Amino acid sequence: MRRFTTTAALFMLAGAAHAQVGNIIYTTGNMTFKYYDNGTITTLYTIPGSPSEGLGGFDRGPGGEFYVTAGQYPVDLNNNKSAIYRVDNLFGAASHSVVKQGFPLANPTTLKYNAANGRLVTVQSPQSEYNPVNPVRGLVSVDTATGNVVTSFNQNNLLPPPQPFTANDLVNSPYAANQYFVACNNGGDSDFSGPDKSASTLWKFDYNTVTEVSTPTLLVNFADLAATGLPEKLSFVRTVDIKASTNEVFFVDRETGIYKAQLDAAGNWINGSVQLLLAESATYPLMGGAKWNPYTDKLVFTVEGTQAFYQMNTDGTNIETLAGPGENVFGVYFIPAPGSLALAGLAALAAGRRRR
Repeated sequence: MRRFTTTAALFMLAGAAHAQVGNIIYTTGNMTFKYYDNGTITTLYTIPGSPSEGLGGFDRGPGGEFYVTAGQYPVDLNNNKSAIYRVDNLFGAASHSVVKQGFPLANPTTLKYNAANGRLVTVQSPQSEYNPVNPVRGLVSVDTATGNVVTSFNQNNLLPPPQPFTANDLVNSPYAANQYFVACNNGGDSDFSGPDKSASTLWKFDYNTVTEVSTPTLLVNFADLAATGLPEKLSFVRTVDIKASTNEVFFVDRETGIYKAQLDAAGNWINGSVQLLLAESATYPLMGGAKWNPYTDKLVFTVEGTQAFYQMNTDGTNIETLAGPGENVFGVYFIPAPGSLALAGLAALAAGRRRR
């Protein structure tokens, strides 16, 4: 395989005129946007940051701008660098501005732009031993113009499981307007004998574009072995994605591997349909996340233990190294057509720093 290279920003891309179908824009833990093109990695833009933060998931706004999360884990109560930035002209003379920084944002991991009301629906995943100065651990809605933050859903630890605890990733649902699939690291059972021992959960959230309130519906509880068909519960699921054409849902458990399961035509879970695509191992130590590239029909995934970046077929075969070790990928975007910035957004690919 050819050697992967990292170069300085290439402003001659001229509005992504040379961007090819299925190529990847991604963010990293050192506050940088990069571009992957058949083994060549180009640095597009870096937002000044600190070692305590890193860029996460991002989405495109209506004017071609990008909105990106910057997480901080654990959140520093005296110097909270959690933020959402706007980045303009990413493939040219890029610049950024602050949409919102500091509380009530607290380790936002990813976001989606909602065209119906012009807000950003954002997942927050601060540490569990959190100061009540900002108790929001769930979803917030953010005004792109003013930075005003509205609590869309806040977890209630007093409610019995299953509940959406420690939400970490959301993707647009292909089954209903203003609906998101959300991966939650916890909430499946009451096992809090150690960090992240509670079973993980997947949810559908219906977002009201007027009130900005999100209402959850359980998709699957990973403590329910009859629902999964697995021999044991999963307790470290943090990312989710959907291939609508086949009604498949992909998810990653950091400690066991990459999985897919079958949904019905309405997006409901089919019991016993889980398949393990790639097991966590000495070769692939500590899984990061996986997202489906609709233009290549590949799963792009990361491994936290090596910070390497891969792709494979959706049946788990034909694994290819894209970059790394040491390529600390967090959010990805896939390019649908040459010269196009009307991109298909997939966020929060890896989530190493974002956990309870």
